[in-house]
Amino acid sequence: MKTPMEAKTFNDICSLKRDNLTAGGYWIILNELGITICKQNPGEEPTQEITIPRKSFNRMVKWYTTGKTK
Repeated sequence: MKTPMEAKTFNDICSLKRDNLTAGGYWIILNELGITICKQNPGEEPTQEITIPRKSFNRMVKWYTTGKTK
């Protein structure tokens, strides 16, 4: 099974156990082109939302988890 980072096509994403995650009033979801992060409390309208291209998001995650930029 692929990880969300490895799942790049629609079919890959559909084969994941899940394509989203909720944590502490925020949620994240992925699609072929980007990652969307949103601040939204249950039953309320979102108050913040950003969509980041997958390549940029993956670079940020790599830096965050390894300290490396390349």
